[in-house]
Amino acid sequence: MRTICFIVLVIMASSVYAQNREWHGRVVDAQTGAPIGEVNLSVPEKGIFYPANSKGEFLVIDAAVRKTDTVSFSCIGYQTQKLKAADIKPDMVIKLTPLVKVLNEVKIGIVQFGSKAKREELWTAYNPLHEEALYMQDPHHITGTIQSVGFFLANAVDGDVTVPFRIRIYEASADTMPAKELTKDIIVARAHKSNAWFDVDISAYEILVPKNGFFVAFCLFDGQHYSVSTTIGVGTNVITPRLGMTQYEFNRHLSYHRQNKHKMWYWEREPFTNNYMIRATVVPD
Repeated sequence: MRTICFIVLVIMASSVYAQNREWHGRVVDAQTGAPIGEVNLSVPEKGIFYPANSKGEFLVIDAAVRKTDTVSFSCIGYQTQKLKAADIKPDMVIKLTPLVKVLNEVKIGIVQFGSKAKREELWTAYNPLHEEALYMQDPHHITGTIQSVGFFLANAVDGDVTVPFRIRIYEASADTMPAKELTKDIIVARAHKSNAWFDVDISAYEILVPKNGFFVAFCLFDGQHYSVSTTIGVGTNVITPRLGMTQYEFNRHLSYHRQNKHKMWYWEREPFTNNYMIRATVVPD
C-alpha cells in the first residue's frame, strides 16, 4: 500500500509541476539597452500568443508550451528572435536588433491595392477568433514583395483600437477565396488612433505576391485578450478594434469573413457589395 501511495504522489507532483511551468524575463533594444514595449511572444506552430508589458517584461505560465517548442520574440520594427523554450532561463534578457532600412534604396513605382476610402460607411463588430479578409485585386498581375498592409480602425461603439489583433496574408485560390496562409510568424499589431488608417510595414517578412493574388486579413485573438462591455453592444459586446467597411467602393464581392458554425471554421463571402477597409502596398520586381 505504501508503494502505491508513493506512486500516486509522484504522479500528482509531476502533474502540478507541468501545470505550473513558467519562464520569465525582459526584452530590450540590442543597441540602446532600453526596454521594448509591445513585444509579442508566440509559438506559431500552436497558435499561442503572449504579450509582454510596456516595460518589455514577460511571464508565461502555460503547460501547453513544451521544452522543444520554438518561441518567437517579435515587435514591429525589430528583427524577430527565435529560441527553444528550454533555452529561456529565469530573468533572461532578450535583445532584439532594430530593422535597418536602407534609405537610399530606390522604391519607385510602389503599387497600392485595396481600399482607398477616407472614412467608413459601416464598421464590423465580430467575436474573438473571427477573421475579415479583403482580396487585393490586381488586373495587371504585378509580381513583387508585399511592403505594407493597412486597416481603417475605429472605437465606434464599445470598441478599442489599442487592443491587439493579428495580421495574416493568404494566397488567393483559383476561384478567388482565401487559401494557403503565407505569414509564417504570428504578426501582432495595435493601433493608436481611432477613425484612421493604421499601416504596418511587413517588408521584413519578404512575402512574395502569389500568382493568383492575395488576401490581407484582420484577425482577432481568443477572448482572454479582450475585456467585455457591460452595456449591450451592436454585434458583440467584446471590446475589440472595429474595422471599417465601404458599401460601393468596388461594386463587387472582394471580402470574406471566417467564422465558426457547428464547430467548423469556414470562409463566407460578405453579402451585397460591402467590403472591408483593408489595403496593401507592393514593391514590384
